Amino acid sequence: MSRKCGGERYVKSFDGWHHLVVMLYAVLMRFDSLREITASTLAEARKLNHLGITTMPRRSTLSDANARRPEFFFKAVYRDLLAYFPGVYSINGLIAGVENRDGNTPVTFRQGDTHLRFFARLRERDMEVDTYRADCGSYTEDVVRSIYLNCRRFYIRAANSQEHYAQIQGVENWEEVETNNEKCAVASVRFISFMQYYGLRMVVQRTRAKEKGNDTPDMFGERYVYRCILTDDWEHTEKEIIELYNKRGGREKDFDVLNNDFMWKHLPCSWMKENAVSMVLMAMCKNFYTYLIAKLAAPFFGLRPTSRVKSFVYHFITLPAKWVRRSRTWQLNFYTDRPYDKLQFL
Repeated sequence: MSRKCGGERYVKSFDGWHHLVVMLYAVLMRFDSLREITASTLAEARKLNHLGITTMPRRSTLSDANARRPEFFFKAVYRDLLAYFPGVYSINGLIAGVENRDGNTPVTFRQGDTHLRFFARLRERDMEVDTYRADCGSYTEDVVRSIYLNCRRFYIRAANSQEHYAQIQGVENWEEVETNNEKCAVASVRFISFMQYYGLRMVVQRTRAKEKGNDTPDMFGERYVYRCILTDDWEHTEKEIIELYNKRGGREKDFDVLNNDFMWKHLPCSWMKENAVSMVLMAMCKNFYTYLIAKLAAPFFGLRPTSRVKSFVYHFITLPAKWVRRSRTWQLNFYTDRPYDKLQFL
């Protein structure tokens, strides 16, 4: 793993395993300097020998390793050992389904079965999916088939391939449009990579590459960046489909909110089942908070429907107060002009 990340260049004896063990030891011992680490490892050399640490690093060796070995190696180790890769469904900003998976799981692993379970739960509640949007992680035949059979319309980012490039090369009628303040050319072709008889459509967006100092033409004569969207929608124009798909960009922020505001980044347990329960509970809290902040944003100045938890605490919960004694009793006086009297909806 360290070799894949480029961390074994110019290494003689202090390889990735030695580096990982020494740094974990430093974290557990709460060391703050290289001097403390090297002095302590020398004192514990016999015990560390059981972990395969036969040579204790010097300060210069450890300093060079920290500078040269990329942090992606340690991220990969954490992902393989402890991280999770949950499947999350959201409807209009509300988390509608969560299925936890191991961090080693590829994004496409049994994703079609996950979709079928989610759609079955919706049907049990007499709910149907009108529009489905997903990134290229859902671009596989079994996933597309399950989505096609359970949704009215879908928009999935198609992964680039040589077959797509060959098909795009034959397109002659490109339409110049402007979307998201960016000029581009768009076109549509019939999707033939799989499910050829379902009449699927692939919308192609072509923009000029913005590489500075590189004017080398590609196989099409110009340097372009191609983005494809797989859909069964033949009613809307290419520009409308691109704008419909781009609306899913706001849902990527949901993961940032869940990670930082609702403890997904710091799970409380050591096992996946217990942490899956915690993730579902925090997703429910996030849904309740979305409803609450939408109600509070109107009467309270400084709050918006997209405000994070920190802003909510500052503008709604935190306020100056003082205990005062009146009529031989202690009373709590609040010093604020915030309209708390308008919270009758609760």
